[in-house]
Amino acid sequence: MAKEPEQPGGLRVLRTGQVTAKIGVNDNVFYGMLAKRQFPAGFQIAPGGRALGWLEGTVDEWIKERETKGLASMTPASDDDVVEEPVEFEQSEQET
Repeated sequence: MAKEPEQPGGLRVLRTGQVTAKIGVNDNVFYGMLAKRQFPAGFQIAPGGRALGWLEGTVDEWIKERETKGLASMTPASDDDVVEEPVEFEQSEQET
């Protein structure tokens, strides 16, 4: 597969399909992320047009931030952070 030429100044605009492929989610998940502001908003590629684009650098930075947050959330909890509470189950009338 031939590499696409970079835009002037080293900037490359990604379309929706390219972004979803790069971050590994389907369109429905991606649009949900946009609606919840969990992903940077795109910009209108052509005035008056419907096509959205994202700078590849913006997408790359988002991925790096997710990786950093993901690694931070995976740090093991200390024993002091673990709270064990007893779980009570109701017995049905048939079991008694």
